[in-house]
Order: sequence, then C-alpha cells, then structure tokens
Amino acid sequence: MKQLFSFLLIVFLALVGCMKDPAGFSDNDKSDNENTVPVYPSSIMKLSESELQTLKAEFDALKGDSLSGELDAYGLVDYAGNLVRGNSNITEAETAISQARDILIRLGKFTNVNDSTLFETKEVTNQHGSGLFNDWIITFENQMYNGLEVMNTEVMVLVGDEVRQISGHHYTNIMVPEDDAIGATEAGQLLVGYQIDYVCWTPSTYIVTEASVNYSKIEKVVYPFHFDDRIEFRVAWKIPIGDSISIPDWYIYMDVMLGEILLIEQTFVC
Repeated sequence: MKQLFSFLLIVFLALVGCMKDPAGFSDNDKSDNENTVPVYPSSIMKLSESELQTLKAEFDALKGDSLSGELDAYGLVDYAGNLVRGNSNITEAETAISQARDILIRLGKFTNVNDSTLFETKEVTNQHGSGLFNDWIITFENQMYNGLEVMNTEVMVLVGDEVRQISGHHYTNIMVPEDDAIGATEAGQLLVGYQIDYVCWTPSTYIVTEASVNYSKIEKVVYPFHFDDRIEFRVAWKIPIGDSISIPDWYIYMDVMLGEILLIEQTFVC
C-alpha cells in the first residue's frame, strides 16, 4: 500500500511539473522576458575583438570615406580626438543642424539615436568671414532617458559642405527603478559631515554641512559608470554642495538604490 501511495505521489508531482512553464514561470506569465525582474544596475559589456571588427566593417561601409569617426570597445561611436577642421559653403545654421541630425539617424545602430527630435541643440559655432575655418560644429545636449539626463552623452557633429566628423553616442535599455531606496532629502542628509578632499594650490578639505547641501537643486540623473570590462548605468542623485546657493562648488553623485557615492565633481578651477 505504501509503495502504491509513493508511486501515485510521484505521478502527481510529475503532472504538476508539466503544467508549469518550461522556464519556471507561472501560467500568468506572458513570456520568458515580460515578468522577469530587471537587474539593477543594467550594464553593457565590451565586445570581443571579432565582434568589434565585424561592426567596424559595417560602420565603415555605411559612413563612407568622407566621414571621420571611430567605434569604441562597445561598438558605439567614440569620442573624437583632434577635429578635422575646414571650410563650408553652408550659410544657414538650420541647414547644418539638419545634416547633423540626419547622419546621427542614419548611423543609429552606432549612435543609438533613433529620433533626433528628442534631443536639443546645445551649441552651434561657425566662423564665417573670419579668414580661418568656417565649417560648423554642432553640439547636442546630453541624452534624456525616461525623463532623466544621462551624463556625459553630448554628441558633436562637424559639418563642412557635408558631415565630416561625428563624436559621441547615446545609450539604450537603461534600467530605471520605479522606487528609490534612498530619497533626495535622505541622500543630502547622509552627506552631512562628509569630508571632501581636494587640491587648490595645496591639499585641502571641505566638510559638508546641512547648510551647504542645496536640497532644492538635487536632481535625479543616469550616470554611466565605467569599469574595465563594462559600463553600468547608475541612477543617481546629483547633489549640489557648497557655500553659494547659486553656484555649487561640487556635485556629489549618489546611487539612489545603493547609497554609494559614485563621483565627486568639482566645478571650480583654482
């Protein structure tokens, strides 16, 4: 009798197992991907040499010979070194800006720009009549992702009679937590008493006080945090610190989930 009961129990458990999704999801799950919990922080890994060479060949074929630009270790348009300056017959800024937007869209696989109307022009420079270079340098503002500024994602495009050089890129698939483990006010309070070490002619220190945290100007941003083999996309509080309310001396970036200080950015030059 005990053997029969054991046999029936095994059969029952096997049937229950068959009723579950093969990947371990319940019947309410719509797919293998939809209801999995996103991992924070999201990240991208450096490509293998063979993967990178394949993408470079595709990039070179798509951009043509007249356009200068390189890919970084992640297969994205890298930040340029020296600008290849020259002349331009374009006289209207909007014409140059339009060319810049068009090339970023055409190379969207490598710039992660799929809708150029979603990012703003930061600066447009031209030196017509100066006797020097009169080409156009168009710089676009940092990327906005789900309403958050992604730091260090300005894109620069150099336009002569056509686009000659591009530099910079955006990112995709950034995981932004729905709820913050650490709120903006709490983040500022955690910094009170924190010591900032800096050099201004000589090594110096600054102790953060309650008054030196500008709570009203704390912003939530995405900070691409670089490691040797990957980039992690940290959602962070950008906290202004200093004795002046209008012009902070530092920005401290604190991870909204982990409370980790990612970066101390000094705004003044000695």
